[in-house]
Amino acid sequence: KKVYSTNIDINTKNNNDTSYLMVIKNNKDLSDFINLKTKDNKNIKLSNDGVIISSSLANKLNLKVNDKITINLNNSNFKIKVSNIFKNYIDNYIYMSNSLYEKLTDKKVIYNSILLINNKLSDSKTEDLKYEISNLDNVLQVTDKKSAIESYQNMISSVNYVSYFLSISTIILAFIILYYLSRINISERKNEIVSLKQLGFYDKEIINYLFKESLIATIIGILIGLVSGSVISYLVMKNFNISTFIYSFNISIISYLLSIIIIIIILLIIYFILYYHLKKINIADEINENE
Repeated sequence: KKVYSTNIDINTKNNNDTSYLMVIKNNKDLSDFINLKTKDNKNIKLSNDGVIISSSLANKLNLKVNDKITINLNNSNFKIKVSNIFKNYIDNYIYMSNSLYEKLTDKKVIYNSILLINNKLSDSKTEDLKYEISNLDNVLQVTDKKSAIESYQNMISSVNYVSYFLSISTIILAFIILYYLSRINISERKNEIVSLKQLGFYDKEIINYLFKESLIATIIGILIGLVSGSVISYLVMKNFNISTFIYSFNISIISYLLSIIIIIIILLIIYFILYYHLKKINIADEINENE
């Protein structure tokens, strides 16, 4: 299908922005190639009295449905109604019907792009086809969906590596903090531990008694951490968005459960380590040291 595609300026009170404009003849041409949906997953159709804009652009310009957006077409500014907003996490896009474009500019649409559906060719043949088309006269650029997805995935993978590094660092830090707090607790209460041993308490009973405090503090820390962590993550992701990217905020239940399980595993490891240190405390040596 033939479409008109160009990069346009968007005029706002604070600054100027840019967006891709796609002018499509009718709804059938749109639905055959592009599936636009609202945040509620409802299908969107082209309108002759307004444009459809991407959620990334709407968030940046603080626009809602039925608001006005000022765009520059053929060196003239037009204030147009936003008829709908579609989910989009990469780049800024504006979709306009053929009729609306001609109504605004008083000019016929001159198509400069072609959309193709290719489901039957292999990857190698697709690359060959791209090469052949790119060598044709008047063809400036050829892009395909798979290459675009791979390109963005490579960009996002760097963010994933940072997330993995921070996660591992946090686990190590949690282990160090919990371990040294527990060691300090035992060191400062050696006299109490010796007294309990003299009274006939077993090492397991003593470590369970001392560990209850760490367990209660850890549970409180988990509850506070889950709530505050969600709030901080939301604020970070909200302010981390850039003009061409939107990072959706969605923390799954599995992530919460996994963080709790990791802390529990750390506690169990520390429990057995401290139990070993507790068994090494000799009653006679501690009494002689105190004397």
